[in-house]
Amino acid sequence: MTNIEQSGSYSDFSLYPNPNDGQFFIDLKSEYQNVEVTVKDIAGRIITRNQHSSVSAIPMKIDVSTGIYFVKIQADGVSDVFKVIKY
Repeated sequence: MTNIEQSGSYSDFSLYPNPNDGQFFIDLKSEYQNVEVTVKDIAGRIITRNQHSSVSAIPMKIDVSTGIYFVKIQADGVSDVFKVIKY
């Protein structure tokens, strides 16, 4: 049997509710020192980018039109991207 290393970092992050009305919650499951959250529209334009320190959860509110958005979370070398539907 061969041992295979996984490239990148696995995240336990969750984002809810989804779909939502522009208000949602990011649960990081544990505390991270340096967190950056970037929200982009479907065309890749940055809607918002926020820095957070020493957090395990982040409430979010985006004032945008109905549509599909991508939320990228980078936390101490761990990252994940969520597709969010805003109604």
